[in-house]
Amino acid sequence: MTFGIDYFEERYKAASDPFLFESRWYEERKRRITLAMLPDQRYDNAFEPGCATGVHTLEFARRCKRVLAADFSGSALQHARRRYAQAQDRNQLGQVDFARLVLPRDWPDEKFDLIAVLETLCYFEPSDYREFVAKTVDSLIEGGILLLAHWRPHDDTPLSADEVHRGFAEQPDLVLLSRHEEQFLLELYGKGSAETFRARPGLVAEVEVRQQRSAPVAMTSDR
Repeated sequence: MTFGIDYFEERYKAASDPFLFESRWYEERKRRITLAMLPDQRYDNAFEPGCATGVHTLEFARRCKRVLAADFSGSALQHARRRYAQAQDRNQLGQVDFARLVLPRDWPDEKFDLIAVLETLCYFEPSDYREFVAKTVDSLIEGGILLLAHWRPHDDTPLSADEVHRGFAEQPDLVLLSRHEEQFLLELYGKGSAETFRARPGLVAEVEVRQQRSAPVAMTSDR
């Protein structure tokens, strides 16, 4: 990775919210839109690679029996663990297992019904990125959900948001369920055929399920 461990460690050691996930209205609004995209009320086993300080992790724990939250920054995980332990609704949250993993090398040997990749893959070099995509698809169960969100303006990161999402759009085992784009690109994919999601609760059943990548299965976004 171009942005290696030292870069993120320094940022998270210097501040508990170095990327302003908690303090910016933009980030809160994006988070609400992102969570609203999830079609299911509950999930059994979720994976959040690049969990950072755990802002999204808490939200996933409110809808999942168990969340595996991973990051390669030990400092970021310290903030995430503290946030989870101090949550006011701690007794109502699902189990969260925090793990320091260097991905895609340390990929977990598990299957998930939800994987959320949020503001993570733009920092990956192309070779690691391609391996990450393949392992993500392989780790989803049939009917599993993949949630992707990345900041669109491309500055100095190895990959742009559009490049990141294009790699998933090209996967034959994934079908696009929903898409929202503005300053950020947000997409929801399901693993399986279009028929798998035709009558899925939480999706708009009246909308014809189509497998064209340019036409989401369900809820389309405002533009």
